[in-house]
Amino acid sequence: MSIRNACIVEKSILLIRQERIVRARITEGYSQWVAGIDLRTRANIDSKGGDSLGNVRPLNHSKYGISKNRFWELYYWCLQYGEWKDELKYKTDTVGSTEITDMPTGHNGGDATQQLAMRRVMLEQNCRLIEQTAIEADPDIYQHLLKAVTEDGVTYRYLNMIMEIPCSHNTYYDRRRKFYWLLDKRKK
Repeated sequence: MSIRNACIVEKSILLIRQERIVRARITEGYSQWVAGIDLRTRANIDSKGGDSLGNVRPLNHSKYGISKNRFWELYYWCLQYGEWKDELKYKTDTVGSTEITDMPTGHNGGDATQQLAMRRVMLEQNCRLIEQTAIEADPDIYQHLLKAVTEDGVTYRYLNMIMEIPCSHNTYYDRRRKFYWLLDKRKK
């Protein structure tokens, strides 16, 4: 092997080693970041073993007129949004197996298609109410706001780093409070 070829091989080996070191550092940094998130999540578990919901706090009752229990009602109602969307997307069939027995059976009081249609209308209204309230709270960041109020654990930090929310944390939390205030007024 010539000296020139030996130098090229040696440089290639060095580049491969540097690339492996960089990949290892990135992987290690990511693992530490994930472990840090895991530790912070574990720190949010209260003494009873339940989830303390991290940094989610009810609104100031004197400022917004929403009691602590009413806030939690709205909060958990919004978390059902994903379930409602899934049900609307996948539950479109009313066909079910019939049980064949010698015993007489009572009628459940309605047609399965009618019940499904009524359920779908109710779910669509619920989803539309949440979406329209988010748009009314702030049309510029409504997609970020919608994600934050309908999924558990979505923080401003996540919205800023992953979804690149175009506002400050003070603005975001102000719009989030406005969302729950508007939702309270609309849902009474």
